[in-house]
Amino acid sequence: MNKKHIFGLLFVLLVGCQSLSDDSVTLRWKLAEGDRLRYSVSISQIPVDPELAAHGFELLDNNELRDRVKRRLASISTATPSLEAQISLHDDLIQTAVIGITPQYDAPPADDDDAFQRRIQESQSGNIELLGHFSKDGQLRDFFLRQKQRNLLNLFFSMPSTPVSMNKPWDLDVTLTEIGPGFYVQSASRVRSAYLEDIDTIKGEKVARIFYIVSENLQGHFKQNIDGDSVPIESTISYLAYGDFLLDQGKWAHFTMVAYTSGSGLSQNETMTIYALCP
Repeated sequence: MNKKHIFGLLFVLLVGCQSLSDDSVTLRWKLAEGDRLRYSVSISQIPVDPELAAHGFELLDNNELRDRVKRRLASISTATPSLEAQISLHDDLIQTAVIGITPQYDAPPADDDDAFQRRIQESQSGNIELLGHFSKDGQLRDFFLRQKQRNLLNLFFSMPSTPVSMNKPWDLDVTLTEIGPGFYVQSASRVRSAYLEDIDTIKGEKVARIFYIVSENLQGHFKQNIDGDSVPIESTISYLAYGDFLLDQGKWAHFTMVAYTSGSGLSQNETMTIYALCP
């Protein structure tokens, strides 16, 4: 083989590698006028699962732990849905509404407390619990919402405004921690990134596997009065989510998220909540 052919082959190989490494996909809700996507939504507090209690920072460079968390999120059982998400076009915006529904139970109430909780859920049927409007490129337009509402809307329904690839995470518009005046910070760190983990083809459908890592850690002390005693505070909140997005159909096949909080000082707690979207 002469030098010209060798250089030509190298050029083809380099171009091929470049195009493969730059491969990207666009994540978009695909809705026509009159379409309405519906998802069952379940939210439930569960006992703290040590495997899911990993702080987000631990997952950034630990692929083994990351894979275990993804497998756990993909297989975890969720509670009976008590909400429904409806996604539709509304005045050239994508409207997302989460509405209370009457759960379907497999058995009678276990006790009086269970019966009481069921009556509360039934009374919320038809109530709008969350409402947001997104541009067609997936950006939340409702600037006036409370932060907790913005967080859930962005985690469930936002999309990156530009194409994404497996070698470049994108930022999530989420702020989890809120502490009032009197907090003196010693250290504060956070990560709030989404990752395209893989692209598979399942039964002819292109599927983007998405992993969210959102974690915030604060350390410091709190004073109610400038001359008063200080109380040490440490707070960590992590939201980890994993889901399959159907690229051709433009919708989640499923999406599961775990919220883990731990704190010491003014609020000593450790809780875990599961959120899930299912068709």
